[in-house]
Amino acid sequence: MQESLYEESAINGNNHRNAQKCKIVKILGYFFWVVTLLLLFFFILKSNKFFNLKNNPDLSATESDRVVLDIIYNAFFYGLPIVMLFLGALGTVLVVFSGRFNVSYDYAIVGDELRISKVFNETKRKLVYVIGGKEVLQMGHFQSDTYNRLLRSPDIRVKRMTPNKEAANGKEFFYIYLNRSTEKLMLVLECKEKLLGYMLRITDRTALETDYNS
Repeated sequence: MQESLYEESAINGNNHRNAQKCKIVKILGYFFWVVTLLLLFFFILKSNKFFNLKNNPDLSATESDRVVLDIIYNAFFYGLPIVMLFLGALGTVLVVFSGRFNVSYDYAIVGDELRISKVFNETKRKLVYVIGGKEVLQMGHFQSDTYNRLLRSPDIRVKRMTPNKEAANGKEFFYIYLNRSTEKLMLVLECKEKLLGYMLRITDRTALETDYNS
């Protein structure tokens, strides 16, 4: 396993507040699971009673009583399972995706590759890009003249690999332009200039934009 030459993270500027949101959303998901289990227990406990009411009706009951009984029966045996499925599914979605309220990014130079990972609530990590040095055609300051010129290329896709609109202290926004076989891709990173220095070790030095100013 190759060692990382350099690592850096773009931490969400609202990290603490978003972490609280994740916690609240996850708790809400657990709450829906508990409610679903309670409804399931109630359904199992009372199903025989409702079944007998329907199939062994009171002969003295009026027509209106029978209509009400049909409504209750249908609500119990058809409506309640739908409610349980909905609440269970909603709880699952909230628990599984709660981490997406707090996203950060990690950048790591490993060997001759730049690896970019998406981090959910500081616990789960997903590798989103592995970039070989030879894939990098251009890199430099975000919104520089070269960046804006490249942006006019047809079919180019810009993807921000940072959760922030403003760079943290000591960091800047930089771009890396890739021309892959499947697409033209512009990645925007929030990092220190030091990362670009390490990138120059694994790329052609002509990849650095000509109008770059440190």
